[in-house]
Amino acid sequence: MSQPSGEHAGYDPDRDPDADPEMLQPERVRPQPDQAEGEDDDEAG
Repeated sequence: MSQPSGEHAGYDPDRDPDADPEMLQPERVRPQPDQAEGEDDDEAG
């Protein structure tokens, strides 16, 4: 993995400058409100 493929050269999904952090936030932020409501609070402990 130290040497990425030609097409993927210098392309890191975690460090992709072109990637929009806003797109990744909703996925991680969505489950939070659901648990905050208390419905999944029992499972969260």
